[in-house]
Amino acid sequence: MTDIGRVPNPLPGLGRVLTRAMWWMEHAFERARASGKAEDDARLRIFFVLAIFFLGFCTLGVFATKAALFSGLSASASGAVATPGQRADLVDRDGRLLALDLVHYRLFVDPREVSDLAATRAALIAAAPNVPPARIDRALAGDSRIYLRGGLTPQDRQRIHDLALPGLSFEEEGGRAYPLGVTGAHVIGYASTDGRGLAGAERAFDAQIISQAG
Repeated sequence: MTDIGRVPNPLPGLGRVLTRAMWWMEHAFERARASGKAEDDARLRIFFVLAIFFLGFCTLGVFATKAALFSGLSASASGAVATPGQRADLVDRDGRLLALDLVHYRLFVDPREVSDLAATRAALIAAAPNVPPARIDRALAGDSRIYLRGGLTPQDRQRIHDLALPGLSFEEEGGRAYPLGVTGAHVIGYASTDGRGLAGAERAFDAQIISQAG
């Protein structure tokens, strides 16, 4: 005989376990009340609360483990993603490094946060000699946050940061470093801060350098 219209229970075993557990707890409370011993009833209630907390923590642990181990990230997605403007290292045929990406920083000054204009001006002139004093004066005389200089190396940034001057801030920017300096600069060329080769080998092999960085 076919049971038409009957909806099968998807978790019959779990349902029976929960029913028996509820039946056991209900009768346990009834026996404790019937015995007239308040401590028995208190123990059962404490045990019941602890059991609920234990099950809750176990459930959270299972879902946290599942989220950590089976988040759906593929092996390829876990690798580093190339940032816009990123370029591969440029080397000669002997493997010597000619050019590489190096994080640089922009320096900004907000005169509204500067407490001592004279001291800040003197410190900036000493710490950033490549910035004309007239530019520093214009920035400190303004009324908003102003770009002061770009292309700062991590060492330059740290030196200025160690001055602990209020009103100064930094932002990262892409940059290219050339370990040989001016040696071979006419052949190596240079690239812009947005990652485009503008001259020399940087421009001639621009597509290959960008593709290898990805």
